[in-house]
Amino acid sequence: MHKLSRALIWLALASLLFAACGQDSDDSSSGEPTAGVAEERSGADQARTAASAAPEPMLDDMDAPATTTQAAAPGDQGSVDANQSVVLEDLDNFGRDFIRTGEVSIAVDNVSDAGREAKRVVAGLGGFVSAENTSSEGADRSVITFRVPPANFQRALDQLGLIGDLRNQTVSTEDVTGTVNNIEAAIRRLEISIERIGGYLAAARDLDEVARLEQQLLQRETELEQLRGQQRGVADLVGLSTVTLTITAIVPGPEIDVVQTAYVGHDGGASCQGEERLTLDEGEPFTMCLAITNRGDTGLTNFAVVDDGFDIDAADVSFIDGSAQTVLAPGERLIAFFETEAGSVSTGLRTGVTAKPVDAETGADLDEPRVGARGDALLDVREDTSGPGFMDSFDKGVSVLEVFIAVVVAISGFLLPFIWVPVLLWLAWRALGRFLLSRPVPLSESRPLYDDDPESTLPPPVDPAGDPIE
Repeated sequence: MHKLSRALIWLALASLLFAACGQDSDDSSSGEPTAGVAEERSGADQARTAASAAPEPMLDDMDAPATTTQAAAPGDQGSVDANQSVVLEDLDNFGRDFIRTGEVSIAVDNVSDAGREAKRVVAGLGGFVSAENTSSEGADRSVITFRVPPANFQRALDQLGLIGDLRNQTVSTEDVTGTVNNIEAAIRRLEISIERIGGYLAAARDLDEVARLEQQLLQRETELEQLRGQQRGVADLVGLSTVTLTITAIVPGPEIDVVQTAYVGHDGGASCQGEERLTLDEGEPFTMCLAITNRGDTGLTNFAVVDDGFDIDAADVSFIDGSAQTVLAPGERLIAFFETEAGSVSTGLRTGVTAKPVDAETGADLDEPRVGARGDALLDVREDTSGPGFMDSFDKGVSVLEVFIAVVVAISGFLLPFIWVPVLLWLAWRALGRFLLSRPVPLSESRPLYDDDPESTLPPPVDPAGDPIE
């Protein structure tokens, strides 16, 4: 019993000692880092880590997938679902940061009048015009980008859609609260780091140490300015919503419009809405996209894509959410694409699309000729200047061998019907030889026994008496 008690006491003491050691270890590991430049380097690294942990807050990446999307059917008059308006207007009550973007497409009789009315409406909602692009080539068309306060975002969409025949309306909302918080945290850390480095710099006496601290201070200040620029960009997008209004003239009769873009790679058209000017390497795969829009007042169907430069046919072209036989109502859009590879030279892309006018409601054929239009894009191909590798040379050798074999087979096929000719000639030659050998020679054609030629070296014939024969 006493042994058991002593064992328990020793076990308890060991446990207490182990716990104390663990506490000391935790205290030492959680203590302040070594003072000096190493501490400031650690603080700056934490700032960069915090900034990189968030989704990249660069302005180029603000087109991330939206959290909310609403599209109005072509021809609808009025606003989108009322519940959508309530959701968008209540976002500010969540205490979070959102970027709102919207697109509205309308068709009108007079594009200029509709543009003026749109500007008046937006100005009344506290917004302004940030960009405008008007074109009179073909059908009149104007694209106006507005910035409006978030509180009036949905009202702007509703009122702009009432100016003309609403063809399309899309709304997207992106939550950037995490990005904003991470940028703010990174800025605070960099500010603290800059302040401490400034203190070390004031106390430094060694020239090498001064130069090292100044370099680190410059790096921190540069990173701080970049983060502040990102912060201002995100704050601008959060503080003012963006609405893009597309106004097109109602064209009497059938009319088609084609916007051509391209992007690198093959993904079944998932990344369509590419670039109008694409740069890629020779032989690199890319996808060509065609946004086909019905600009007229009739339906369109039986679409055909033509491009002499790529020698495509109907089997090469695919459609997203539709087919070549889809009946496209006025204002609607259909996306077509085909996948191919870049050639060896840069080229302008002018892919054409034709369609048959039909009744938009019944699909009945109209007594109208086919209508068509061409896209306009540019493909810049970087020439492959690298030398041929082993596989390239091997492939070329195989190609040459295939050509040689094909030529031999072709010549053999051509000569095969005439293979009996040399055999017949050989048989005829043998027969002629046998005939000549078997024919008797006449005495008049036989060679004389002696030659009268005075220059002949043969002795003249003699008779038995030894006298020459005259």
